[in-house]
Amino acid sequence: MILMAVMKCPGTVPAKKESSRGKEFGKAPRQSGRMATVLVVDDEPNIIKSIQRLLGPLGIAFESAGNGLEALELYRKSPADIVITDLNMPVMDGFDLLKQIKKEAPDSVVIIHSGGVNSMMKELLISEGADRVIEKGDSHQEIRNALSGLIQES
Repeated sequence: MILMAVMKCPGTVPAKKESSRGKEFGKAPRQSGRMATVLVVDDEPNIIKSIQRLLGPLGIAFESAGNGLEALELYRKSPADIVITDLNMPVMDGFDLLKQIKKEAPDSVVIIHSGGVNSMMKELLISEGADRVIEKGDSHQEIRNALSGLIQES
């Protein structure tokens, strides 16, 4: 099943004005005055809805895709500030999506959000350019912390 949704949250906070992404996490390039955008990629609609509920109060625009290929097409049309992707999905998995996004846009921010990632896989993901690897389950606070650097303090 492919799920696509675009949501602009009421009461959104504009993204920080940054001209380029530094080495530290959370400084993705974006136009000044534009709210931060997150692309969530997962083949499980309940995970997408859960992250959508998390992002709403943070004032972050939200797009979603049900697989890596769909996400790559969306990203090419309108690059998100952050991509949060699962690893295990049909059509194109999150690992191939990570590699392709980093090939096309090396400074992009990609967070892997998946279950059962062992230390060897985590090292491989980081070496391929993942900015963070967050384990599903205990992840809401980690996602919130990762995204908090993208929006201005009220």
